[in-house]
Amino acid sequence: MSDAYETYVRHEVARIRKWKHEKDRDVLERYADQKLVRMADNAMEEKLAAAREKGRGGWWDQEVCSVEYLRELLQHHMAKGDMRDVVNLAAMIYIREIVDSEEPK
Repeated sequence: MSDAYETYVRHEVARIRKWKHEKDRDVLERYADQKLVRMADNAMEEKLAAAREKGRGGWWDQEVCSVEYLRELLQHHMAKGDMRDVVNLAAMIYIREIVDSEEPK
């Protein structure tokens, strides 16, 4: 993640923290959640792009990558501590569990 983006993230979270005593807590929570999703999305896309540049891919293809392998990678990256990889791998597993499961009847 670039230094400029890290600065942006720190600034946004600091703004949210300053507003924590606002009367309308629901609005603040919704705003914080929306910011989280946008910031995580940016971080995820950056990390996925870097992985593609290294020739990685195929998480969506059962013939290339199993859910079990994704789970192994998730455990490995949790131990390494790179939460962007953890978020990406968790999302891949989430989507694969949906699409690989039996079709709804």
